[in-house]
Amino acid sequence: MDLYDRAVANGHYMLDSGGLMGKHDNVRRYWEDALTREFLRPVLHEIVDRCYHGNCRRVRIFDLGCGSGQGYELITTVKAKDASIYEHEVELLPPYMIGRYVGCDLSEAMVSQARATYGDNGKFEFRQADFGQGLPVEPHELPFHFYFSSYGSLSHICSDSLTALLAEIGQHAADGSFIILDLLGRYSYEWPCYWQRPASHEDDMWDYRMSYLPGEEPERSESWPMRYWSVEEVLAAVAEAAELSGAELQVVRSFDRSIFVGRHMDTRQYNPYAPPLRSLVNQLHEGDVRTDLTGLLIDFVPHGEDDKINSTLEHLSAAWNGLVRFCLDKLSAPENGGRHLRSLELLPRPLQQGIRTMDKVIENVGWMQMGDARSNIIEPQLGYALRGLEAAMQPGAGFGHGLLVAIRVGKKPRAGSSE
Repeated sequence: MDLYDRAVANGHYMLDSGGLMGKHDNVRRYWEDALTREFLRPVLHEIVDRCYHGNCRRVRIFDLGCGSGQGYELITTVKAKDASIYEHEVELLPPYMIGRYVGCDLSEAMVSQARATYGDNGKFEFRQADFGQGLPVEPHELPFHFYFSSYGSLSHICSDSLTALLAEIGQHAADGSFIILDLLGRYSYEWPCYWQRPASHEDDMWDYRMSYLPGEEPERSESWPMRYWSVEEVLAAVAEAAELSGAELQVVRSFDRSIFVGRHMDTRQYNPYAPPLRSLVNQLHEGDVRTDLTGLLIDFVPHGEDDKINSTLEHLSAAWNGLVRFCLDKLSAPENGGRHLRSLELLPRPLQQGIRTMDKVIENVGWMQMGDARSNIIEPQLGYALRGLEAAMQPGAGFGHGLLVAIRVGKKPRAGSSE
């Protein structure tokens, strides 16, 4: 944990260093956090409707790997719906609906920073604990409605530890509780060296480095073991945990986040052929900064002999390139986009939507007084269109930097519980 302590001391987990780099860059803000909130929305809707609106009980949350409190920020900024331009956005789970929030983290520095930010009182509690050794709950502590993890925190523990943790949660949770797993995806284009590597009980934790942080050099950055997951491996762990706990653990949804914009796309530490797409997408969302859109084109290089993995990423990269290519052609001359529009029906539906969106934006942006219309209007919209394309075509199988999994717990309510 020395690197995490150093990262906290250097301000990487608190200070905002701008949108082009650092922990809180534009991809984190406009892609990763936004997509995580969209993933959480239906789960939180179900919890809020059942607990707060249906039973007049405030929501109890257990945050596994809380860091300095970023998970709490994520949860409390999920919107109740996608508001129209005429509506005010309303948070789905505002702080007053939360009755108990417990965060745990292995790093004492992280926990101390969270306590300094949020306090440590009857509603908030931050615990220094290793959830790889079990669920750190107090004796007779009431079940939580929401067992939550974020930013790959559960990839810090091995397969057996995750299975045991899920079994303990299954035993501790109430009927209708949810578990959110946030794991590193095995099939990310960032690390093809792990796609086909067999995971065994003796060897399932592989090298990971935070060399993308400012001040960290790839050759000298600290390495530690992390678990990379496919959805098939998660399903197997969940099934084993259900058998151990006696609870029903139902995977209701999985989602691949950051397929082509993960942090190690730019370091190329595990894939020398990865294009530096994260820094370029950061530029798309940066005002008054023009991006060389040709750099967004992906020259996908297959790896290994698994046709399913390669063909999935090949298909996604071709769709991505199709949207970028349309914008390049349209911006070079308005009439150049016509051939794309004439063949729309042959394209995947998400790509059709992205092209139609960007066609309208580019056609109608000229009259706006926004300084550089290309950098301030067209390029951010291209960023959102690429995000929508990737989100619509993701298979939820472990192809992103992050693999999100939602699990519903089914069991009889405990006697004397808050439900």
